Amino acid sequence: MTIFWLLTLLLANSMVAQTSGADEWNRAVEIMPEPIKLGENGVELVTIRMKIKPGFYVCGPKQPEGYLIDLEPKLVIKSKDPGTRLEVTFPRAQQVVEDSFRWTKYEGNIAIAAVVHRAAGDNSPLEGTLWFRPGNGAT
Repeated sequence: MTIFWLLTLLLANSMVAQTSGADEWNRAVEIMPEPIKLGENGVELVTIRMKIKPGFYVCGPKQPEGYLIDLEPKLVIKSKDPGTRLEVTFPRAQQVVEDSFRWTKYEGNIAIAAVVHRAAGDNSPLEGTLWFRPGNGAT
C-alpha cells in the first residue's frame, strides 16, 4: 500500500495547516511551520519543520531513476503574482542501500528552508504545499 501525504499551508504570522492522509500517518509526522522572517534585500525566509516519530521515515530526495512512483519530497510556495520566485533547500538525507537498490530517507527532526523572492509590488498571501511519502518499513 502506498500512502502519500499532502500538507497545505497558509503561510502568514498565524499559520494554518490542513492535511490529507490516513490517520496512521497523521500520527507519524508532525509538521511545524515557523512564522515567516524577513531576510536581506526584502526576501522572505520560510522554515517548515518535520518531526518524524520513531519507527517511521520520510523518503528523501534523489530517489532511484526510473522508479515507478515519485517518492521525492516537494515544497511549493506560491503567491498571486507569477513573478515571485522560490528557492527550496532540503537537508541532507540518509543514504540507504538494500541489495543493489539505493534510496534516501529522513528520520527524526528535519527543517526544510525556502527563500521567497517576491515580484515587485507583490504583497499577496503565500500559500504552500508540502508533498512527501512516509513509511514504516512495511510500506
